[in-house]
Amino acid sequence: MFLRLLRRIHVIELTTNIPPKLVLNLGNSPIEYQLDSKETISQLFDKIRKDEISNEDLKILINDTPVPETTVLGNILNNQFVLVSGKKRFHILPSRNFYIRGNETYNSICQECGIPANEARKISRYLFLLEKELPENFDSETFAKAVASVKSNSESFMQEEELVLKSQLDSYKTNLDTILSELKTYEVKARRYADFILKIGLTVLFAQWSAVGVGTFVLYGWDTMEPITYMIGSTWGILGFTFYMKNKKEFYPISFHEMLYNRKLEKLMKKRHFNKELIGMLEKKIELVEKQLKEIQ
Repeated sequence: MFLRLLRRIHVIELTTNIPPKLVLNLGNSPIEYQLDSKETISQLFDKIRKDEISNEDLKILINDTPVPETTVLGNILNNQFVLVSGKKRFHILPSRNFYIRGNETYNSICQECGIPANEARKISRYLFLLEKELPENFDSETFAKAVASVKSNSESFMQEEELVLKSQLDSYKTNLDTILSELKTYEVKARRYADFILKIGLTVLFAQWSAVGVGTFVLYGWDTMEPITYMIGSTWGILGFTFYMKNKKEFYPISFHEMLYNRKLEKLMKKRHFNKELIGMLEKKIELVEKQLKEIQ
């Protein structure tokens, strides 16, 4: 039902690399763009235009509000945002691991040794900071000071990680609630429209029944009205068969109501650039972040 909509709207999740990468497909093949937090949106657009010469109309929206191109990427990578290229809209979701800083090499070694994910992050972060604190040549006193400093920093890092994850979780839940509320509004409008059309149909049937009754018993008699009723019945039969050929469903008020409802809902979502697929993506991210919070607590 939503195929025409999904051709123009896409949902993309940033990779878990540090810094993250945006895999964007504006032409014939996907291209990776590394999102350096110190670069501006304008610099990102320059990279995209270099690969896709025809893409001149680029902009980033947060809550349907354009973000200035002078904004650094670090200010928007926390948030869900929309990259608009012509008529295409790419909903960009932040990577759930973007803020979990640490050395990827140490983390990979820990995972290969079978160390649990929460302990692996602690160990990799600890070793990464220790490596930064120590000079090439050091004595035992320098080593002891570095260990004490890193231990303090590692504990604050784990607290920071938990706070960041909770913040991300709240953001995802808020976005999901907003999207579900918006979808419910569209569903109510679509249902009202379908009910209204069925009421019009009921009015037509009642008017038809009244006209046949008056024509038969008051004005003309059955001899005159008989072919008219036959034509009316045949017309409804033709309409029912046409409905079946087009929708592969028998013509019943319930199926007709469903068709009207779905069509109106699709039009409303397309008009507002609403992507129903985004709900599943956010639910998945909420589940992943909740799982990661349990691991570090």
